Amino acid sequence: MKLAYTLRFRLLLIYFLTIIVPAIIVLFTMPVYYQGLISKEVETLTNSVMSALTKTIDTYLDDLERLTITPYYNEAFMDSLELINSDEYDNLDYYSKFITEHELINNLNYYIQITRRDILGAVIVTSNGKFFCVTKKQGFTTMPEGYNYKEENWYKQAVAADGTAVIINSHPQNYLSEGADNKVFSVARLIKEPNSKKRLAVLLADADTVVLENVLSDVDFDISSTVAIFDNESNLIYSNKVISESVIQQIKNGEKYVNDSDDTFTVVSRLVPKSNWKLAVILSNSSLNSKLRLVKMVSILFTSSLIIIALTLFTIFSSFITKPFKKMISVMQKVEMGDLSVRYLNEGKDEISQVGNALNNMIIKLEETIEKVYKSEINKKNAEFLALQAQINPHFLYNILNNFISLNRIGAKEKLEKSIISLTTLMRYTISNADYTTISKEFHFLEQYCELQKLRFSERLDYYLYYDNRIAEYRIPKLLLQPLVENAVIHGIEPLDRKGKVSVSAVIKEYSGQRFVEISVTDDGCGFDISLKTQKSIGIANVEERLKIAFPDSAMKIESEIGKGTEIIINILEKDMVV
Repeated sequence: MKLAYTLRFRLLLIYFLTIIVPAIIVLFTMPVYYQGLISKEVETLTNSVMSALTKTIDTYLDDLERLTITPYYNEAFMDSLELINSDEYDNLDYYSKFITEHELINNLNYYIQITRRDILGAVIVTSNGKFFCVTKKQGFTTMPEGYNYKEENWYKQAVAADGTAVIINSHPQNYLSEGADNKVFSVARLIKEPNSKKRLAVLLADADTVVLENVLSDVDFDISSTVAIFDNESNLIYSNKVISESVIQQIKNGEKYVNDSDDTFTVVSRLVPKSNWKLAVILSNSSLNSKLRLVKMVSILFTSSLIIIALTLFTIFSSFITKPFKKMISVMQKVEMGDLSVRYLNEGKDEISQVGNALNNMIIKLEETIEKVYKSEINKKNAEFLALQAQINPHFLYNILNNFISLNRIGAKEKLEKSIISLTTLMRYTISNADYTTISKEFHFLEQYCELQKLRFSERLDYYLYYDNRIAEYRIPKLLLQPLVENAVIHGIEPLDRKGKVSVSAVIKEYSGQRFVEISVTDDGCGFDISLKTQKSIGIANVEERLKIAFPDSAMKIESEIGKGTEIIINILEKDMVV
């Protein structure tokens, strides 16, 4: 038989056509593919992180603006400002002036510094030229000699805003006797008498860039990068790494690709809407290229090793493959057609037989995996769909917003502000992309949610939340418990004509030598007859599905009695929750 017609030659030909040629194609195409993939992943990650950072910075600036409203809530503070600006102030005796100014300084120190760690200092300039300054380092200080505050941009911007808070770009603290060269960013507001709208003073609060450091410190783009914040005049406010003046100047000129002495960079920037600041991410091209070089090297080594190993094995074992190979092909063809019941029949104990056994094991595992993955995907999709349905619903928001309107109308400003902060915290937690959270964070979210529900139900609702501090950092699917609490409030407490209570606890318990985390959601509401309940609510069904996906060995039990309330108990193995 000619060599060209032998099975071994044909196997060799197939080997070259199916292994060598595709391997060479993969060798050249894989780096190109991964180059695009890595670039796309970096771009997606960069855009996602920058979007989150701009929202975080905007939120912080909103908080700073609200800080400058503080004087309006302190009657003594406003009285002092009005007295200092009045014509009769100059006629007061020294002691009365001292008391008035002391009251102003004390309130300024309390509301601006003690309540906020990120505020370096604050300045009050009254309309008649009185200057008061309190800093963390120097305490109370007076205006430096020759300082003309009216010519300063921060003063002009505050006056021009006419009572609206303005973000002041990076500027020197030249109103201090020490540290005048230090640059800070600030928020300023013109304080006016609420009724007459008379101008009383300009309030300036200087913020520490350590806040920006906290925001940017954990940012990771998977390649060497620098994150910087520029004000609307392109002055650098903060960067998490040192940036050369050359790079800063190129960014100021609007360059997307910048050069430094030893590297080139790609600049991705985004505007921070609240302040018109620019958030810039400076990505190292050399770092990205090194990743691509690594991919190319791995591709070459992997492909070369694969070809050498395959060729060696083919040369050694090809003569032993011909007969059993046909049987294996036959078995694999049947498996390919969907018949997973077929098996390869071994006729010996050599390597080919081991391959046959491996083929049989592969078919068995493939059959098990297909069934497991199929069921898992169905359950996961259903759980995801139900999880979407179980998110905080518009009806809840409608009720809460109506309560906000009521609080505003009755003038309960402090309670309204606290409730808005609770809702903001709740919504921020809800829309975060994380699939898992910790016990402590989930209970903090429940506290905000219950506070908002209590705003609606007032004295008709009490709640109690407790978790063992030892399990504070244990992981749990995000929003796992909220549907249970919502179910307890809506179906257990709301129908009552008396006061009701919802309790949530998480403790460690031991059963049969194993430690479990037991989570209990209990209410003393109207309850229901479990024997008559044929279908679970969407919220409870969603919790049960997500619980099984996250912790397959977990258990969930529901107990209820009409007129006495409902208790839902979840038991999860402690070792499964440890991060």
